[in-house]
Amino acid sequence: MLRKLRLAILATAAAGLVVTTLWQDSLSSKYASYPRTPDPALNRTVAYTPKKTVHYITERERAEIAYLQWAFVACAVIVGASLLSHRKWPLDLPRWMRRR
Repeated sequence: MLRKLRLAILATAAAGLVVTTLWQDSLSSKYASYPRTPDPALNRTVAYTPKKTVHYITERERAEIAYLQWAFVACAVIVGASLLSHRKWPLDLPRWMRRR
C-alpha cells in the first residue's frame, strides 16, 4: 500500500516536472519576440534573459515565471526524496513483467 502511494507521488511529481519544463520553455519562446528595450507604454519594464538575450516583460509575466520555477524546484525535491526513499530505481521492471 505504501509503495503504491510512493509511486503515485513519484509519478505526479515527475509529471509536474515535465509540465513546468514545457510551460517555461514555451513562455521563453513567446518572450523572444518581445521588445529588447523597456517599453513603459506596454508596461514591459522588467528585464528577462531567457536565451542569452535581454527582453522586457511585465511584472505579472515575471511573477508567472517565478511561480513556475518554484513549482519545478518543489517537484524536483519530491522526485528526489521519493527516489532516495526507494534507494533504487522505483520501477522494478522484471517484477512488473512477471506473469501472474
